[in-house]
Amino acid sequence: MLDTGNSVLASEDSSYVWESCKSPADTILPTQVLESGGMLSSRQASGNYSKGRFQLRLLPDGNLVLNTFNLETNTGYDAYYWSNTHEAGNRSNSGERVIFDELGRLYVVLQNGGSVNLKSGSAEDSSGDYYYRATLDFDGVFRIYSRHKLQSNGSWSQSWYVPKDICSEIQGDLGGGSCGFNSYCIPDSNGRPTCECLPGFSLVDTYNKLNGCKQNITQKCEPGGGSNPEDLFEKHELS
Repeated sequence: MLDTGNSVLASEDSSYVWESCKSPADTILPTQVLESGGMLSSRQASGNYSKGRFQLRLLPDGNLVLNTFNLETNTGYDAYYWSNTHEAGNRSNSGERVIFDELGRLYVVLQNGGSVNLKSGSAEDSSGDYYYRATLDFDGVFRIYSRHKLQSNGSWSQSWYVPKDICSEIQGDLGGGSCGFNSYCIPDSNGRPTCECLPGFSLVDTYNKLNGCKQNITQKCEPGGGSNPEDLFEKHELS
């Protein structure tokens, strides 16, 4: 296990024959590179590490994007964040790989050798006294966290994140937004979405408020659903 968090199997000449960082799930660690076509997938919930509804991808055109994802159809929906590292008329000005370095800096390397900083370093970063990780969290926000190396029991602190307001950034016609279907979203000061069901609806999964809501009445097409059509609708004024 290296200081960066990368678990490796090394041969006698110290070359790596296997690295855990070559197959990232929802997190990249310092020195880890995301190549063109590379992807992170969020977990489903805080305690559920199954694949979730959000993806971070470095597209073949050079853009680093965040998008929602349909788990049932295996379909990616419209992006809600772009790194703007794609230039249609000049491929050399487009992104080739994403690098997360040991000082907590995140940047896209262009094909012409230049780079675009997504998260620059700070005085704290340059000290070399901090651990870093970059995680696509289950709420769809991509965050960089830091923790002081001398604080063995210390907690991770958020130092950067995108998008700044996920509730308003997800505007695609497909998918259930940041909170799932039949719900609405309110962002807190840290960019985390607070999800609430619309009146007349309740959570699909009481352990995961980001998984959408369902009607409290039984639909007519379901067993026991003998309601009159006019009974299926109510009007509520939302503040």
